[in-house]
Amino acid sequence: MSSLNVFDGDLNRYVNIRRPADIWQWGNAVLWPGLLGNLGPECSQQQDEGGRFQSADMAATTDLNRPGSPFCNNDFLPDGEGPLGTGGGGTPPTVAEVVDRMNQFDWTDGLRILQIRAAPTSEKSCIFRRCFPEMGRVGYRDDTAPFGYNWTHEGNAPLSYPFLWRSAVEMGSAPIISSAAPSSHRDFNGDGFASFVIPFFSEEYLPDERGELCVRGSAISGPCVRDFKEHRVMRGDALERVPRYFCVRLSWDAAHVHQLCDPNDPNNNNRTTGIVRGAIVEFWNDMKRAQYVDPATRMLEIRLLLASNHVGVRSTARLMFEFTSTGGVLPSFDTMTRVSSDSALDETEYLMYIGLAFTIYFSAIELIEMSDIGRCAAAAMHEEGL
Repeated sequence: MSSLNVFDGDLNRYVNIRRPADIWQWGNAVLWPGLLGNLGPECSQQQDEGGRFQSADMAATTDLNRPGSPFCNNDFLPDGEGPLGTGGGGTPPTVAEVVDRMNQFDWTDGLRILQIRAAPTSEKSCIFRRCFPEMGRVGYRDDTAPFGYNWTHEGNAPLSYPFLWRSAVEMGSAPIISSAAPSSHRDFNGDGFASFVIPFFSEEYLPDERGELCVRGSAISGPCVRDFKEHRVMRGDALERVPRYFCVRLSWDAAHVHQLCDPNDPNNNNRTTGIVRGAIVEFWNDMKRAQYVDPATRMLEIRLLLASNHVGVRSTARLMFEFTSTGGVLPSFDTMTRVSSDSALDETEYLMYIGLAFTIYFSAIELIEMSDIGRCAAAAMHEEGL
């Protein structure tokens, strides 16, 4: 795949997405490279000799020396050879350089992938009497049953960690999702099947862990993943809290978690190894292989909480894919933005007062003009004896 035109085949724009395969291609070629350095991909996906990721269900251990082929480091500074510096010889960033990059386009508040599905209905007009009706039509209801295809086992073995339905209340999100597609603008329930990607910086190295969340006082069968909050370095933290490791927390069912940190390469001036980017791309493609998008899908929303820390602006970006019952895809997006820094808030308040003053001024002019028009009309009517 060319690094100059990685989202091509007449699919150079997000709004040109028209089928499920385009969504996965767009994620690999645009979404994750854009969020993780805005460069690449130099190597599209990490695969074993058989052409598949060596993973069981959600993912196996993300290893720098994966059997089958060496780990593919997709994360470099734009100082290499060839087009856009991705032709080889690029320098991996240090953690400090990743921090600088994140301050420009900060998504450490996380990314949520949410799907809303149609439950199957029995219709005489359908083959085998199995249909997934259009949203809003007679017989439509949201599906809440766990689902997912297990590509790692022959037969019909279920996934060890199927995709699970969550209510909007559980997720703390809005109860309604509104499509921004001009031909639709339909409203969907905010409940659905949620997956999460949360990058973060840590003071302490957190090893590769998989399992359920460690919750005090709860009985958990098997290993649990430690809470990252006490190690996480966030915006506004004291200078004594130094981000030493770039990490990520992944969950495709909001119950089981894969958490890991980049160990940094001691043989290369402690620069990052790219394992975080590799784990995120692997996670995305595991979702693809588990057939997360299928004929029952009616809405797929990617919600990003973003911040530009240098200018003190925060926003929520929603990238939406609405699916029709005939298999079409309607891509749309919207953003909500606000300022967050004290200086920006003070400046906004100052500009609000200026705007209010001009509004009062122009309203007064209009009132005077209306009064003059009324007097002129009254004088004209008096002259005509009306």
